[in-house]
Order: sequence, then C-alpha cells, then structure tokens
Amino acid sequence: MKTITFLAALLLLIFHFSLFTFHCEAQVPQALNYQAVLRNSSGNPFINTTACMRFSIRNGQFNPIIYQETQSVTTNGFGLFTVKLGTGTVVTGPFAAITWNTGNQYLQAEMDLSCTNTWTDMGTSELLTVPFAFYAASGTPGPTGAIGANGIDGSTGATGINGATGATGTNGTNA
Repeated sequence: MKTITFLAALLLLIFHFSLFTFHCEAQVPQALNYQAVLRNSSGNPFINTTACMRFSIRNGQFNPIIYQETQSVTTNGFGLFTVKLGTGTVVTGPFAAITWNTGNQYLQAEMDLSCTNTWTDMGTSELLTVPFAFYAASGTPGPTGAIGANGIDGSTGATGINGATGATGTNGTNA
C-alpha cells in the first residue's frame, strides 16, 4: 500500500511540474497601458462614472485607421481610468499586426458616456518611445554566431571556342 501511495504521489508531482513548465512563457505582452481623466466641457472630472471608450491607431495623424477597439471603463474618485490597449473589443484590424517599427503611430481616444455610439473626440497624440525601448536599444547585444568554413572550390570549366575575326576597318586620313 505504501508503494502505491508513493507512486501516486510521485506521478502527481511529475504531472504538476510538467504542467508548470508547459505554461511558462516569456513574451512581450501585446498591450499598451493607457490612463486618462474623463472631464466634462467645463473641465470637471466625471467621478465614479462608467463610460465607453474607443481607441484608434493610425500610421500617420490623418491616415486611415489600422486598429480600433472599444472598452468599458469606470473612473475613480478623481475621474481617472486605466486600460490596456490591445485587450478591448476589436472593431478594426489585429493589434499584433500594427507595424510599430515604422514609427509615426498616432492614438485617438473617444468617449461615449451613454454607450450608444455617440462618440466625443478626446484628442489624438503621437505614440512616442518609452524608457524601456531606450534601454533595449542601448543594451548589450547578444553573441554573434560562428562563421562557417568556406566550401571547396569547384573545378574550372572548359575554355570556350574563339569567335570569328571581324572585318578590317578603313584607315583615316593623316593630318
């Protein structure tokens, strides 16, 4: 009985660790933090208010939308809300397909207090480099791979045939 209990515990332990290692991943999150204060036209914050937000990303300030999503938010006692862009309900385009390396990406934020698709533009701003990117750009590069050996030279091919001799040209006058 002790042997069966020991084997069952050992199998459970192995299964547990195999699940743990199977689910470990090291990937950059496909999301951006975004934080804002919702205010009315007089500048007063909407405190403890639920609203719908729409976020659009363009490659250039006035270019067509390449990604758009909506999210429901609730402000705090200061009118502040925080979301992770890229995790909302997608309206247009996949977030993972945004070409970040081309730069010139602009984010437009819109709010709808009634959540009835009556959007109020909150502004558009260029997405700039974050400190993490500066760190990554100045970091130590990884190791360079080994250079392989040169292959052997092939044999020299046969010499081709000579072409026909051309006609002799006319002589010019001497000065």
